[in-house]
Amino acid sequence: MSVEENREIRPVRKKRKLRWGRLVFVLLVLAVLLTGAFWGTVWIYDNFINPPKVDVVSACTSGAIRFFAA
Repeated sequence: MSVEENREIRPVRKKRKLRWGRLVFVLLVLAVLLTGAFWGTVWIYDNFINPPKVDVVSACTSGAIRFFAA
């Protein structure tokens, strides 16, 4: 098989043009997804793994609700 026959068998590949609009769109979507994933993990950590320590205060001791008026 000669070089000329080999070139005829393989199709000529066109050089693809870089489309900046698609590249910017893909990078923007990737940035939004990664930002959402980051803040989602922060929310999970703050609410489930290390929740804030809150003292439980009864509503009856504050005097707002009185069941037995004297």
